[in-house]
Amino acid sequence: LTQTLENAGSEKGIITAMVDEIRKAMARVQELPGGVSKTFVCYQTDTFANCKAITKNAQEMVVMASALPQELPTYSRELTNAYSQLVDTTQCTLATIDSQNIAARLSQNVQALGEVCIELVYSGGTLQTSPDDQGARR
Repeated sequence: LTQTLENAGSEKGIITAMVDEIRKAMARVQELPGGVSKTFVCYQTDTFANCKAITKNAQEMVVMASALPQELPTYSRELTNAYSQLVDTTQCTLATIDSQNIAARLSQNVQALGEVCIELVYSGGTLQTSPDDQGARR
């Protein structure tokens, strides 16, 4: 019982750290970078690559939920890193956009994606701590 509680506490700490990292990244979306060295198109390409990485990790997490729930922290970490990189490229993209309307929409959507990433990390953590819970598998 003690070991189970220690593992659950450790896993909760890891999940909490990843969620905190995503929340901090979400808060950074509006910050302008120190310098912009690429064109809008280059940053847009990087942004799409990061979105693809997030999508891939989310899909892998769904697959691993039923096959290997113990692998979910690895994919949660990769999802967290991909979101943080997305925020970095979004900051640069925002610095190269002339339209305030488009910039605001991009910023809002990246922040909304951060909320979804947080939910996915939480769900993965719940499933890992209770792999037999059918409700957590959904």
